[in-house]
Amino acid sequence: MMKRKLVSIVLAGMLTISMLAGCGGSKGSNETANMQAVQETVNNNTIEENEEITLNIVWCVSKDVAPDHGPVNRLLKEKFNINVEWTDIGSSTPSEQLNLLFSTGEFPELIWNYNGEKDIKRWASQGYLLPASDYYEKLPNYRALYTDDEWNEMLTYASNSDGKVYYTPNKNYRSASQAWLYRMGMLEELGKSVPSTTDELYDLLKAYKDAYPDSIPIANRWGFNNLLSGFALAFRTNTNFFFDPDMQQLEYGPATDKFRDMLVYVEKLYAEGLIDPEFQTATDTQWEEIYANGLNITEYSYTNRAVWANNTMKNADPNADWQWVDTFIAAYPDKEALVSHELSYQSFGGFVMTKALSDEKLERWLEFADWAVSEEGQRWFSMGEEGITYQMVDGKPVFLPEVYSVSNPEGKTLEQLGYNYFLIRAEESLEQLGYADDLKLSRAIEGKEFLKTVAFNLTEEQEKSLIDPETQINDIFQEYTLRFITGSLDPSNDGNWNEYLERLQKAGLEEVLDTRRTAVIVAK
Repeated sequence: MMKRKLVSIVLAGMLTISMLAGCGGSKGSNETANMQAVQETVNNNTIEENEEITLNIVWCVSKDVAPDHGPVNRLLKEKFNINVEWTDIGSSTPSEQLNLLFSTGEFPELIWNYNGEKDIKRWASQGYLLPASDYYEKLPNYRALYTDDEWNEMLTYASNSDGKVYYTPNKNYRSASQAWLYRMGMLEELGKSVPSTTDELYDLLKAYKDAYPDSIPIANRWGFNNLLSGFALAFRTNTNFFFDPDMQQLEYGPATDKFRDMLVYVEKLYAEGLIDPEFQTATDTQWEEIYANGLNITEYSYTNRAVWANNTMKNADPNADWQWVDTFIAAYPDKEALVSHELSYQSFGGFVMTKALSDEKLERWLEFADWAVSEEGQRWFSMGEEGITYQMVDGKPVFLPEVYSVSNPEGKTLEQLGYNYFLIRAEESLEQLGYADDLKLSRAIEGKEFLKTVAFNLTEEQEKSLIDPETQINDIFQEYTLRFITGSLDPSNDGNWNEYLERLQKAGLEEVLDTRRTAVIVAK
């Protein structure tokens, strides 16, 4: 406010000078000089009032490589007079690291690029976060990214029980992004077609393993939850609470018979060496090495990974020909597989503001955040900077030869160069980065039965009451699922399975289900 008042005073002075010059009848060099002097005063006072601030921001590392904050630091300093003290946390246990920061009172002012809406909602209920939705009116460019229906959808599904949203999520440009990817050159060599059932998938994996005993047919990263994502859709279940289309009610996926069927299937794949034996602990680097060495043949992953896989594997197999398909593997002969359908927002990325953030710093941050989704800001984060990462060709930004694109797989990625999209991926970058296939997949799933998104309108008291039992339930799920997959317990054995279910019930699963069923919101 002080800055605005000061500028108003200076502008009033400028008007007075202009009027005086008009009364004197001289509008030449004197008036020009006066105007320049006033403008210089405005600029100088603006700089003086826009005092430098320092923000402490946690950055969640998306790959096992420390990020280059240089370009963002330069942008924030030059454009908004913001310095940043970064705290980089690893991708393997980000929630544990942040839980520790919150519990010790040493938490940051902001969290950038966090993937974990459930954690954010819990931290909000524990009183650590500022309600972002209280400040959305200060983000008109961000609001303009959404239609009214999309905005209401985001507010409904991203909000806590108090009706407030405690983070600012990325705007989603697509409705689907993941599919089964296959190494088509190897399928042709083996005389196999793209599988449509789990039996056909097993036959493909087995044939590949028999032909190449040292192979790892399915690679994985990010633990068993990632490994199971495609299989869960095939078996029409989920690794969490979900709306079961066969039961027509909310269920806890890991306690269903369909989940058990899936574990029996996946344990068989593990026992026969058809999935990475280090699926639970493999880092991004280890996962990439499997591709680089030409060891795998399929994975359920993002459509844009096909381009990346071809480039990564080209030395080991120039004929790899990775492609995504819109054929979804089904486990049951009388039921189709579910497909993954995304909401209008992405429950990752974006930013979280904590109560450590002062009012002054909050205002400056919001100024930056809204600029970030302007046309200029979107281009900066999605394309980088002109002359550094792209050049203008026929009025459009085109990546320079040293920068990765679909047509230049040898280049460095924007992330390696210190850029990464923020709040939205600019449309002008999609084709060059391979994300245009997401739009093709989005059209391909229209009309298919999809896994409905659920959210819960829980009271604060209910949310707090669920923390302990759900922590126990998740721990049991993690322990037993890992043991079932690796064969230390047999998921087909009634005794082993019933032991698992009994432990879930003792932890309070039935009570948790009852609570969540009374508050569930299901996407249409």
